[in-house]
Amino acid sequence: MIRTLTKITTASLICLYLGACSKNDDKATDTADAKQVEAAVEQVDSNTSQAKATTANSNGDSPPALQYFPMPDYPVALQKRAIEGEVCVKIRVNADGKAEDVTVSSSTHKEFEQSLLESIPEWVFKPARKNGIAVARTVFVAIPFLISNRNTSLPVMDNSQPELVGVVRPPHPKTGASSAVVQISISPSSTITDISIASHEGSIDARSIIDSVAQWTFFPSRSRKGTGLPAIVLAKITYTESGNVLIQYPFPAPAQEADSAKQNAQ
Repeated sequence: MIRTLTKITTASLICLYLGACSKNDDKATDTADAKQVEAAVEQVDSNTSQAKATTANSNGDSPPALQYFPMPDYPVALQKRAIEGEVCVKIRVNADGKAEDVTVSSSTHKEFEQSLLESIPEWVFKPARKNGIAVARTVFVAIPFLISNRNTSLPVMDNSQPELVGVVRPPHPKTGASSAVVQISISPSSTITDISIASHEGSIDARSIIDSVAQWTFFPSRSRKGTGLPAIVLAKITYTESGNVLIQYPFPAPAQEADSAKQNAQ
């Protein structure tokens, strides 16, 4: 497992869009305010299934808030293929601030599920309060697995494509789940010369995607010897229903590696 690749810091948890997990019949209707100092966890009342405010009100009511959240490990097999993803979980937080009755409502990959479920028992919440008294509440949390430090964290790709070492994620359009495949022309000096939307599903903001991709940084492939060559590559940007932005490059993802047992035998 690779722990350092999972971009889940205090700041990123504050900025996560929580609730509204895809394929979740009890999904919350609002998102947490990214500017709050307190780590925001959007609360769903078990009786009304309506999202509540993330700050205490005059009656002493407040939702659960994450206080300690060790990062889950990044599955090695997915990291080697530069695959990002997301897991949505439903957690019952008891009056002691402990997570219990954890249920996965949706995920992009089973490997991410396992990693997150292994880390959640270590999470510590500030419990919800009603009339100033600690009570149990249910929260929906959408955790993204994002690759950072791509130039040092990812292995050398065998496809000889230019390597993506720096990304700027476009803002989520907030119109539900959608995706776009972006075609990028790259010069021999690894400069982006042209960007276009090759295809898309759902509602997207093409201009924001192009503006963000224009800020990406590429290096010549470490597996390619000699001088660089011009290249036309594809990347896929996925907007999840919960509000996360995932990037797949190269796209399609590299094929699964050979059987690990055979590699270990070498």
